[in-house]
Amino acid sequence: MEYVAAFLKTASGKQALMGEIVEAARANVSLANVRKLEIQMPPMQLQNVFCDRIGDLNRLQILHSSSLAELDQLFASLQQRAFRGEL
Repeated sequence: MEYVAAFLKTASGKQALMGEIVEAARANVSLANVRKLEIQMPPMQLQNVFCDRIGDLNRLQILHSSSLAELDQLFASLQQRAFRGEL
């Protein structure tokens, strides 16, 4: 499932899904359009490796977001101290 979701986020996946849908109806993709979609599926072992790597990337993204938030707090604290003349 993760592989299919990732495929649909790519330019070629979007084109495959939306290619025949008229502009006004793009917001409402029908189940019939999804059923017609042909996706080349790699072997299950490769799909599992893909899912593991996506999971690793998601964990790294969360870690980096947390680190960025902490750095933002530290910078704000440093700015406040600088403006108060405490540095």
